[in-house]
Amino acid sequence: MNITVEVEQNGLLYDRAPTQQLSLPYNLKEVTIQPNDIVSSQVINLKLQHLHENFLYLFTRSKICSNIIPISSTATMGLSTNQDDISENLTWKSGLSTSQFVPVIASALSAFNAAKVVYAINNPERSIYQIIMSDGKQLLIMYSNYSETALTQRTLYYSEYRKIFSNSAAASNNINYQNIVAITKGPRQSLLVLDQGANTLFQYDAKGFLTDDNIYSQAFFFKDLIGEYGTAQDKLSFNAPSDVVTYNNNIYVLDSGNSCIKRYDENLNWVRTYLLNRDFYYNYPQKLKVDHSGNFYCLLSGNKINVYSNDFQNKNVIDIDYINNTETPIDIAFSEKDPLIYYVVTDQNVYKGLTSDLNNIIGKYLLYQFKYNNTQTISAFATFNFGGNDKNLLISSNPSSHAGIMTCFYDNKNLYDNLAIADFDIYNLDNILIDSEEYMQSWVINKSISKLIANHLRFIDQLIGKFQFKYDDRGNSVFKFTRYLTAEEKQKLTTEALGVL
Repeated sequence: MNITVEVEQNGLLYDRAPTQQLSLPYNLKEVTIQPNDIVSSQVINLKLQHLHENFLYLFTRSKICSNIIPISSTATMGLSTNQDDISENLTWKSGLSTSQFVPVIASALSAFNAAKVVYAINNPERSIYQIIMSDGKQLLIMYSNYSETALTQRTLYYSEYRKIFSNSAAASNNINYQNIVAITKGPRQSLLVLDQGANTLFQYDAKGFLTDDNIYSQAFFFKDLIGEYGTAQDKLSFNAPSDVVTYNNNIYVLDSGNSCIKRYDENLNWVRTYLLNRDFYYNYPQKLKVDHSGNFYCLLSGNKINVYSNDFQNKNVIDIDYINNTETPIDIAFSEKDPLIYYVVTDQNVYKGLTSDLNNIIGKYLLYQFKYNNTQTISAFATFNFGGNDKNLLISSNPSSHAGIMTCFYDNKNLYDNLAIADFDIYNLDNILIDSEEYMQSWVINKSISKLIANHLRFIDQLIGKFQFKYDDRGNSVFKFTRYLTAEEKQKLTTEALGVL
């Protein structure tokens, strides 16, 4: 059997980060027959199975997630100094440095200069994707083709909606957004907009963003809202909510001012409130995200992330100790395609990690490789599925010119294979195990052990023996275009983050 097929059938993952320490699933005691064990085919087969699983684990460790990240930058959006009329349109540019952009002048696009929220929706039926951003007061909606060459845009200063009062009377209203802090996809092709200033959650019909529907084309329409100022006991109101996410057609609002998370169904009916006063007593909750397995990640002040089970009964605290002491975390994002990949975004950097090992990261974005001025202040980040990989949008501004830009990056797990040939045939577990009808003789046991050894020898034959690295122009160790942290570099990064140096 091909080894990659065996790995897939065993549910193993290629999730090795460059800094990860290797540890076999089974230790010596677990793979050897103990003094009180009865020597039977069942006992020996269990040990053979453990040895085989150790072997498969080692194979998965030969594929390393590259910390040369991101893979590429496709384009940068903004107003460039070589543009004929800088007051008219935002455009995608390639090959320009971030210092070649100027602030938006047109008032209709002013949200771009101070954008602090961004969300992207892929529309494969029309081969475009929508970018929705806000400076808190207005929504700027843009449509880009996949190649980042064509772009159209429009601005919404307010949203028209129909509010249903308790007496069932209806009235048409216009609302001015006060402080939009989150935009995300909701249940049943809807879009959620959270206005912290108004303590209000808006729900819009977004099928025009997701399909080729002629009636709803490139527009969204009001569906419902909940909110006003309220306490933790109030089911349909909030106090300074800071984020909203959707999981299993349920909507979760991080009601930060009330130290709780409120859960609603797809029609905005209240389901449950999770009181988290003790968790949020010392560290203020800032952002809420959910991974593919339904684990909730709450970004807190003090560089901490609380990871909750989907019933909020179990909690794991992650310290973000890999950032330097001058940067501030602003968001968390999860790859839509790959359940392993997540991003921690600060006002200076983007860090990429694996959900299978939350205490380690793959590395941080090497933005300098893409003519990105590292003095840019990052304000928002979004990721969406594009062709089975991640397209990541990074919004930042120049601290001297205050010019806003959006850079589009392409990313995925980007595995580097340390094998000369990635696929080869092995004896699978069924071939190795002793048949229950075989006699327990030494040659029977030795036959199984020989097959295990043969697997290891085939694996060893494919290993690349030497790491011959060179230094790039910033002194980073690079092997075959992949940068790896040495032990000294990792120690230095850790001590800098702790403020020791």
